[in-house]
Amino acid sequence: MMSSRWKTIMLVLSYVLAIFFFSVLIQRICRGHCIYPPSEALILGVDDYFDGQLPSVWSKLLHRIRVQPFNLVAFFLFASAICHTFCCRFFLRLSHQLREKNVAKGKPIPDSFWVGILQFMGEVEVVFGFWVIPLFFSMAYFYGWEGAVQYLNNREYIEPTFVVIIMALASSRPIVVLAEDCLKWIAKLGGESVQAWWCVLLT
Repeated sequence: MMSSRWKTIMLVLSYVLAIFFFSVLIQRICRGHCIYPPSEALILGVDDYFDGQLPSVWSKLLHRIRVQPFNLVAFFLFASAICHTFCCRFFLRLSHQLREKNVAKGKPIPDSFWVGILQFMGEVEVVFGFWVIPLFFSMAYFYGWEGAVQYLNNREYIEPTFVVIIMALASSRPIVVLAEDCLKWIAKLGGESVQAWWCVLLT
């Protein structure tokens, strides 16, 4: 049976290979034209809609959707990502329930494929990265592969990358255990009473 370390290594390698083949596929589809600026603007400025004379917010929204229908798709995907964020706990609960069922059935590997998928969907750090995938394909459908790839190439990813790395590290088991030990040590100064724990948790 493959150890957990080798499973992790194989999973990381599969991610790297998937990204590599996806990049090659995009380059083949673009045929070298993705280095040029897109023919249409993917995001219009506020002044480019010319809707200052419209009286209500609703009429402005409808006007901007008519001018650039991709706004509706982007809004739907963003709203879906927000809903997914609030449903992460639900996915984790389903993952734990499915794992308990596998254990009860006596399966040699309780962490099945669907357990991993539900666990993956329940990670908050994954949510917006997950919804970027349909956003990219929607952009490619509306503006072509060249426009979508060019738009992504012109973004700055330093801050979101930093946030994802920090959140992933903060949710790892060593950091969680260290934080728990620090909180326990501080609570011991107050005799580990209810009041001491409340002060520690609230500060």
